[in-house]
Amino acid sequence: MGEKKKKKSLKYFIPIFIIIYYIVLFMSKENIYIQKLANDLLGISGSFIAFIVLFNVYRGTVKSERYYWLFLSLGILSYIIAEMCQAYYDFILKTEFSISGIHSVFYLLRYPISLFGILYIISKRRNKMTSLKLFFDNLIILTTISTLALYYHKMKVSFPNNIDLGSFSVIMGYLIGDFNLFFSILFLYFAVREVLPKKVAYIGASGFLLETVMDGVYIHIKVFNIGKSFIYYEPMWILPLLVIAFSGEIFENIEMISRRKYRKENVSVVLSVYIGIVMFLVFTIFKVKEIDIAFLGFLITGVFIVIRQILTVMENDRLVKLLIQSNEELKRNKMELENANKELQRFYRVKDMESKTDFLTGLYNRRYIDEKIEEISLQCQGLKNNISVLMLDIDHFKDINDTYGHGVGDMILKEISKIMKNNTRSDDILIRFGGEEFVCLLPNTDMNTAKKIAERLRSQVENNNFRIWNFDISVTVSIGVSQIDKIGKDSDISNVIIEADKALYEAKRCGRNRVACI
Repeated sequence: MGEKKKKKSLKYFIPIFIIIYYIVLFMSKENIYIQKLANDLLGISGSFIAFIVLFNVYRGTVKSERYYWLFLSLGILSYIIAEMCQAYYDFILKTEFSISGIHSVFYLLRYPISLFGILYIISKRRNKMTSLKLFFDNLIILTTISTLALYYHKMKVSFPNNIDLGSFSVIMGYLIGDFNLFFSILFLYFAVREVLPKKVAYIGASGFLLETVMDGVYIHIKVFNIGKSFIYYEPMWILPLLVIAFSGEIFENIEMISRRKYRKENVSVVLSVYIGIVMFLVFTIFKVKEIDIAFLGFLITGVFIVIRQILTVMENDRLVKLLIQSNEELKRNKMELENANKELQRFYRVKDMESKTDFLTGLYNRRYIDEKIEEISLQCQGLKNNISVLMLDIDHFKDINDTYGHGVGDMILKEISKIMKNNTRSDDILIRFGGEEFVCLLPNTDMNTAKKIAERLRSQVENNNFRIWNFDISVTVSIGVSQIDKIGKDSDISNVIIEADKALYEAKRCGRNRVACI
């Protein structure tokens, strides 16, 4: 249960924290000192929570992605130091801080630290050329915005708030840093998807997008001196940090939550980002006394971005559902194909066995020895000892079929094949050669041993009680034995079988029920 709560902590904490933040600010608006104190404490607390979450993700990750979360956490740590410097100005020095003060150094330091983390994992998980391309993309953004800033300075554009070059450079630094981080995380989302899970990059991009919007508002207010209730924008700077921290929590638990539950958590946090932007727009409309065309265009653009992102979320959910359905269908088709393939292989094995075995006795058939004679010869060529062949024929088998019927004859064939199996070795090859004739290939067997085996077979058949369908039938066999010293070519096997057939003919000529050798 504790683990489950841990997974959901930021999902509920983010909206509750922002709501409490605003409630405290509005409740303390009568006392500016208390309001500033509450604002600084809540701002530092929220950013510190984001730092702890991201640092724990770094500690719990073993792959190269861990350094991405490390640098993000260090960037937020730099933000915390800047917030503490700002609090020092407010409550220790009790002076109005300058835009280009020491705290701005730590605010700006967050951008290169976080950007380095993104470049690092791209170089590790993708390749250094991809990381280099992203670096130059950021240089393009830096050059463009810097050129615009220098142009305004050179043209000596006057600003209502008398912003000096140092302060204006700091403000441009915020803008450059925001765009660099936002477009870098989008690069992870669209171009290098194997670096971070798609949803993790999406939530991170949402956080950086909100931060870019808020810094744009800050720049507009500071440069053109618009509005007096600047403190009410403060929670919107903590919200992006918490959303980025939530992306880390999702990354840490992504393998342990279901896709459906995962999508709900993503929608919840992304909606909190959009709700924050809408709250900011509504608040700005009511609080800002004068809205120029540029700022109006900025507000309208913000609305369009929110609408477009919501449409993107809806489309992504639809595509994810289609992808899941397609994957499930592919799995089913794969299983059906595998089962059909297994059945087909089993069918071919059965057919192959049927083609080379005798269906009645289960022994190899004449076709097997004709097709496998080359393979059998190769096996026998490696043998050091002699190879012997027995050819066995059932005496007067035609008379048995004529007297008792072919059914009885089939039963006798089966019984004799059992006797042959029981009296030969596993390496011996037993073949029903045709009709009532059988062949036994005996590897590593000299003539004397082959004769003993043949005599044992003959004796067991003669002494066996063939009682079939209430008939007691006397059955005998004649056996011819041949032997070759060594197999040199395929024809040697055929020749030794021919010799065994000649020996069989001799056994029959001499009165049957006997063993003859050549």
